[in-house]
Amino acid sequence: MYKLDTATDTVTKPGGTQKYRHTTSPTDDHGYGYTQPVFDFEHGKMYALTCGGEAPGFLAWWIYDLNTDRWNSTCHTVQLFTRRCYINGYADGNGGFTIIIERCAPIKALKQALGFEFSLGDNNYAWDGLYVMHVANPNVNSFTETEIAVAQYTDEGRNGTGKNDPDTVSHYGNSGCTYLDDQNRIHVIYSHKIGNIRKTTVYHAVYDLSGNELFKEALSTTLVSGNGGSPKPKSYAMTQDTDGTYYVFCELVSSSAATIQLWKSNPDDGLHFSKLSTATTLKLPGGGTVSPGKLIIGNSRCYSEKDGYVPMMFEGSSGGTECFYFTSFALPHAGESGSTHTHTWDQGVVTTQPTCTAAGVRTYTCTGCVASRTESIAATGHSFGTAVVTTEPTCTETGIRTRTCTKCGYSTTQTVPSLGGHLWDEGVVTTRPTYKTEGVKTYTCTRCGAAYTENIPVKNPMPGDVNGDEGVDLKDVLAMKKYLSGSYTENDVVVANADIEIDNSVDFKDLKALKAIVAG
Repeated sequence: MYKLDTATDTVTKPGGTQKYRHTTSPTDDHGYGYTQPVFDFEHGKMYALTCGGEAPGFLAWWIYDLNTDRWNSTCHTVQLFTRRCYINGYADGNGGFTIIIERCAPIKALKQALGFEFSLGDNNYAWDGLYVMHVANPNVNSFTETEIAVAQYTDEGRNGTGKNDPDTVSHYGNSGCTYLDDQNRIHVIYSHKIGNIRKTTVYHAVYDLSGNELFKEALSTTLVSGNGGSPKPKSYAMTQDTDGTYYVFCELVSSSAATIQLWKSNPDDGLHFSKLSTATTLKLPGGGTVSPGKLIIGNSRCYSEKDGYVPMMFEGSSGGTECFYFTSFALPHAGESGSTHTHTWDQGVVTTQPTCTAAGVRTYTCTGCVASRTESIAATGHSFGTAVVTTEPTCTETGIRTRTCTKCGYSTTQTVPSLGGHLWDEGVVTTRPTYKTEGVKTYTCTRCGAAYTENIPVKNPMPGDVNGDEGVDLKDVLAMKKYLSGSYTENDVVVANADIEIDNSVDFKDLKALKAIVAG
């Protein structure tokens, strides 16, 4: 599984690779096969189908989850009489899928199974059956089947020779197509050529998404001008216009060029067609015509639900080298080339919503055809709500004020000024000064708690306070005596306070003066 992102033009392989592995496979060498995807977008699944084997053959499918981009590891397989080929598939709306499929029978296997001879050798194949297969539950290896057309061989042979020429039953390539209409009906236009008789009849059959037949008719009067007439039909494609009208494109094979004939059926019918145009010769872009048998008409709505268009591919030649051209053949709507139709536009639908900064798109569709036009829708611009302070300012730092768009979440910011500095208190003495050491005073901001300190100078001398306890009493007299006797420590005496006479020495005159101070 590969995914193409058309916006970026990138290809990824998200789901990895799933290989064929199943215990009930008929043979490990299952030969060449036919593959096809069936998408079920409603249930988020893709079923990768493949046919293989010889006789017996098998139909296998893997389940891919479109939501998780992963393969289911189980390979589901059902065994068939012979290999099948050319798959056209559709989701049934209930989690299953329905396919239109041909039988590809080896002549050798037909001889063994039926017990008669065939005109072709053992190495040849017969595309001799067309079926509707319905897989109601893709998680279970089972199916129901309805025969659309299957060869009926006889042991005498159809021309009395005792041998049978194989039938050809085709819904793909030569005279065949499938289409899912807006009523969930599968249309099958197919050809059945009876081998020995060599008569080709074109049929139109209709089935519901469970494989039940709703309608079948040989197209002797519509879509072809009589069976076996000339020019002969080669392939078909069906589509619907936006008003429900059914169209069938029929490629006619002539000896000179590929031609297209267009048929029409009324809305809600799709079963009975009338010729809308004569045969039109297809021309190459560079001049000349498309060679007969070189056109392939796609099966519309197998993989796309774009009404009104049929994909086509055809070969051309340029300078002797073959090249390919791809085109889409649109229905003949009014307003196309050569028409005088005037568009009548509807009210339009917003296909891309505008955003605050990017323009949107409104698409208008003509009510009379499938034409459309677009116009730009102006960007809406931001719608900012009330500004919110997301970072508070401090005494010294700025803050931030934010405005946010209420529609898309985009934000802008503004600076909020600081508070203009600290608001200091009167300060607190956290370390008292002494006669020997400085003190400390601490100031604190009353808003944010920031702090700074100042030193308090040492105390001035206080004559008489010999022991430094900020008082003058008998304790100081005792401290003075210790000092004079030499029996003191450094912390016992503040010498500056002991020099009461202020003569730069401490002696008994200072003691006498101290006693006088204490005595009053």
